[in-house]
Amino acid sequence: SAEERNRLFVFLVLIFFSITFWACFEQAGSSMTLFAEAQVDRHVLGWEVPTAWFQAVNPFFIITLAIPFSLMWLKLGKAKLDPSPSLKFALGLLQMAGGFVAMVIGAREAAVSGSTSIFWLILAYFLHTTGELCLSPVGLSTVTKMSPARLVGLMMGMWFLSNAFAGVISGQIAAATGAEAGYADVYQMIVYFGGGAGVLLLLLTPLLKKLERSAG
Repeated sequence: SAEERNRLFVFLVLIFFSITFWACFEQAGSSMTLFAEAQVDRHVLGWEVPTAWFQAVNPFFIITLAIPFSLMWLKLGKAKLDPSPSLKFALGLLQMAGGFVAMVIGAREAAVSGSTSIFWLILAYFLHTTGELCLSPVGLSTVTKMSPARLVGLMMGMWFLSNAFAGVISGQIAAATGAEAGYADVYQMIVYFGGGAGVLLLLLTPLLKKLERSAG
């Protein structure tokens, strides 16, 4: 039916932007860790923070920010101001791009002085986490909401397959940081691409929101 086609269109658009987000976000476990090892001054009060510990920064922010974000969405919902799924995806992409702005600053500083402040890395993780909290919880609920009942299982499989595809792209991006381009240039590319995707989705949001209403 026309209603089902509208729902599937919204779902497929969000899958594309989800791939973009996760392909960039997953640099946390690859190129950002290598960057922390080689180019970040990890000394705090005379003690050097082990590189592996930075993998706990995102979970820490998730734990500390999940409840405030949930309360914020509930409060906005009661005020009938809760952003649509597409708007939340756009906000997630823009915050992810903002995190890589911090990484570009850090990478350029490291290129000049040999190392950069730990602050830029922590700021990047913080913005990536706030972006994740805008996008990730919405994804699975959108699958069940937008998919026709008889196709929910198939669409759920497509959603997770898209995450796997994002992982492949993420590996290619990480590999580029070890080539001639270097961290700053690759991260700047992510800023342009991820930020551009966020802006594009913002522009598409009125149309998608109209189509989303057909999901009830």
